Amino acid sequence: MRRFAADAVVIRVNELQAATIQYCGPAPTCAPGTIDTQLARQIVETSIALRQTLKAVPAGWQASVKAAWKQARPRFAAIQNPAIVAALAAVDLVIGVFDYEPAPARCPDSEIGIPELSAWLKCCPTMPAKSSRKKPHCHKLDYGCR
Repeated sequence: MRRFAADAVVIRVNELQAATIQYCGPAPTCAPGTIDTQLARQIVETSIALRQTLKAVPAGWQASVKAAWKQARPRFAAIQNPAIVAALAAVDLVIGVFDYEPAPARCPDSEIGIPELSAWLKCCPTMPAKSSRKKPHCHKLDYGCR
């Protein structure tokens, strides 16, 4: 699982860097009306630093990458280019996966309320519920839900 998560982070970070470089245009400075050259450099430098962290800290890299991204991310808040915004969101998402809580052993049996719905979605994240309000459960492929 750890290798997959690291690969996912590298892919998304590479996409962020590529989107930034493509939007910026040819070096040494970004084309007028695109993105500030210094901001583009910060994104590229952050991308390089994240990849280096992933490579240098094979055990426990999640905390290191998350801390580095949490520190760097606010600098990119003003970016409005759709491709870069999408790439930033993808990195946010893949790094946010480190906060994921494992699914409960059983789907909730009580009537669906907000906490129960949240627990059910963790239990059965990709399968639609049958139309029972009282006992939510997954279809045949239930990923361990009962």
